[in-house]
Amino acid sequence: MFERHVIGRDGAPERHRTTRAVMACEDGVRFFPCRLPPGAVGVAVLRGARAGARREFPGSTPVVELAFPAPLEAGQIASLEYEVVYAPLREQVTEYRRVAHARADNVDLVVEFPPSPRPARVWWATWDHHRDGTLLSETPVALALDGSVHWFVPALEHAAAGFRWIW
Repeated sequence: MFERHVIGRDGAPERHRTTRAVMACEDGVRFFPCRLPPGAVGVAVLRGARAGARREFPGSTPVVELAFPAPLEAGQIASLEYEVVYAPLREQVTEYRRVAHARADNVDLVVEFPPSPRPARVWWATWDHHRDGTLLSETPVALALDGSVHWFVPALEHAAAGFRWIW
């Protein structure tokens, strides 16, 4: 799975692109659930599915069903690429978390910052919960010349990990 999270000049999320392979664990899998993060207004599917039904859940963010062209059989793999789009003029953020409730292999995360402003410091971090929660660990990360940070994790399971920064 590869994720590229783009922060706009206002310090708020601008877009988020994901490329992933999904393996069906049973016959007849018709869609992949894409949970929209806070502030997201929709999802554009670039490859492997089409945006289907949007489901609302009390106390949580909506889920958009990314419908496969045909149901997957057990063991069959589908390749998906999609981009989550955010509403303009949102509030500035200071972290991006990737949550894995089940096992996710080969997780490759990038956060891209604008030329100005750039964060003063950035850390790779883990938390004990996908929302709020306690910071468990952090490792300083240097910005690349293009203003991005990158981290690869061979496997992520029952975890919340990502980047946090200060402006």
